[in-house]
Amino acid sequence: RVLEKLGARFIDVRVPGAEDAHTHATTIIYSDACAVHEERLEAGGPQWHPHTLERMRMGLAYTGRDYARAMREREAWHRTLQKVFSEVDVLLSPTSPTTAPTIADDRSLFEATRAATRNTYAGAFGNLPGLSVPCGFSPDGMPIGLMFEAAPWQDVTVLRAGAAYQAQTDWHLRTPGLPVNE
Repeated sequence: RVLEKLGARFIDVRVPGAEDAHTHATTIIYSDACAVHEERLEAGGPQWHPHTLERMRMGLAYTGRDYARAMREREAWHRTLQKVFSEVDVLLSPTSPTTAPTIADDRSLFEATRAATRNTYAGAFGNLPGLSVPCGFSPDGMPIGLMFEAAPWQDVTVLRAGAAYQAQTDWHLRTPGLPVNE
């Protein structure tokens, strides 16, 4: 409603393939990370937190063919996004489909991170400029973000939209009412 009052017109768009972007991006990210840290990963040791080492080693399972397929998917994804941005200037979505995991979350680091970042990978996979701005709090006090994404090289569009939103709201000035453990 805030953005509508500022003159934004909203339309629903379908972005086919968005649900697969996370998987393909993960293949590329983990493969690249393993290539950069290959010797250190093989050696292991105390310089790695066990959870980080476990997560990083997941990338060792990817093959060159997996990497090449993910790169072809990225090319197709770029074409899809070109079509989307021929219809709209900015995509809006929740930054995360859930609130941030608490320290008591019993999922693995990989599972918790994957869930929390699910909405951000599609834009990153497509090289989109993106901006997350605060837009509220969940009933249990966790912050909620609104993500603005635009076509590649349209960073100014994202920044203007985010600044316009924040000029009309005060969510960015508030702090969550979370209990503090002493």
